[in-house]
Amino acid sequence: MIYNYQQLQNLNYENTKTSLTRYFHKFTYHRKEIKKLKTHEKDFLFENMSLLRTEKNEKAFDLALIVEASEYNFNKLILTYFDNLDFNKPTQNYLGQFIDNHTMKKDKVLFNSYYEQWLKQLETKRGKYLNIVHTELNKRLKELYFELKNGKINETKYNYQLKYINSVGFFIYYKVKLFFDSLIEKFVLVNISGEKIVINIYSFVHILFRHYFPSLDCGTVKRTLNDPLPFLDITNLPNSLRDLLIKYFNYDKTTLTPSREYLLFSFKNDKYIVWLKYDSLEELGGGNGFELRTLYKCTEIRDLDKFQGKTKQTVNSDLSFYF
Repeated sequence: MIYNYQQLQNLNYENTKTSLTRYFHKFTYHRKEIKKLKTHEKDFLFENMSLLRTEKNEKAFDLALIVEASEYNFNKLILTYFDNLDFNKPTQNYLGQFIDNHTMKKDKVLFNSYYEQWLKQLETKRGKYLNIVHTELNKRLKELYFELKNGKINETKYNYQLKYINSVGFFIYYKVKLFFDSLIEKFVLVNISGEKIVINIYSFVHILFRHYFPSLDCGTVKRTLNDPLPFLDITNLPNSLRDLLIKYFNYDKTTLTPSREYLLFSFKNDKYIVWLKYDSLEELGGGNGFELRTLYKCTEIRDLDKFQGKTKQTVNSDLSFYF
């Protein structure tokens, strides 16, 4: 690894040029090493390669021909065609320009090829990323199949939603890998009054799957979706959650004990809950600690009732903690 994820995110113009030179040198003279780069490094390299133009204003590289760019390419296609996975209606690129029919046909062939590769990769459930993503996907797909078998959706809608859910699964897989791939230990740790709270791959994957993608809802199954919160950066969610926990316990001075299951806060009058689970954790070498399981906006009475009788600590005009 040449640069970690945070370093590449925070480059200024001059440092970007220097970093690109190093990666281009590796691509040109040590091509076999490209596949060994971390996900965020390949993303950085291929994103910049996609922007390069010749003197005739033509693309300098055809990334579709670069096998090491397959994950990057698939993610970009998902972002471009997320609401048109049948490739049958006008779609705009990242510049807001409508994509011509010839390009769209090529993109469709490329997307379907990557999609089939992704399904095969998913079935292996190899490694922590795939294993957790596969589990979360299966929950959604079982719900979708139930809707089909009970006549609540037709086969056409089922097939489209199947492709959409699996594609979102890859998008989440890719986003979580971007963050964790450069870390030796695949978790972020918070120490509170002698106890450890782990924010790991499961935390990241589960929160995105369950509380940030409304189109994953199947039939009558509706999820509690989080509004954008300025202190939660979805790209760097584990670090944002760590900072939120530290701020919370700067106000809550009570000792964190294994019996604690949740934390409560509100933002602009909407109430939220953070669920914790105390258990033996692989990340702690089998030692006991808290795993951050999820965070979501409270809409059910059983969650809203938890705020009753709690002390409200106002942080600012928008944010308050309860304990």
